[in-house]
Amino acid sequence: MGYQVFDQEIQGTFRISGYGVPAYCDHPNCMNEIDRGMAYACCGGIHRSESCGGFYCSEHEAPIISEDELEGLDDEEKQDVLESYGLSEAPLFDESGIAYLCNHPPIEFKEHPHWIKHISNDSTWSTFRENDAEKFNALKALEKKCD
Repeated sequence: MGYQVFDQEIQGTFRISGYGVPAYCDHPNCMNEIDRGMAYACCGGIHRSESCGGFYCSEHEAPIISEDELEGLDDEEKQDVLESYGLSEAPLFDESGIAYLCNHPPIEFKEHPHWIKHISNDSTWSTFRENDAEKFNALKALEKKCD
């Protein structure tokens, strides 16, 4: 199963996500174009407990720290590395030795005009437009044109 298009509710807001959805970065005031695929998902996946559920460009992606980065360092060196990530102590690492550090501000929900045009006009979205008019209109209200 792929994640080309799927719906989700993030922070009480309905949105359509997936690598088939053109989008802007969810960071406030960032208009960098991305898609809402897993490659742009906070913390490498929207279902991770560390994830805020947003999708971010490379400039605003959540940092990750590897357990290997701390290996072989003395206490002072470890502290320096941790402080460079804004941490005072070592995080909990997953089974792969990775810790995801979501420090995003609240998501700025906005929809790309190409996506709104597609779901507004493409015949494959007619059922959604008819059966979920409230969700469709909510998405249209979030359309943000690039200045």
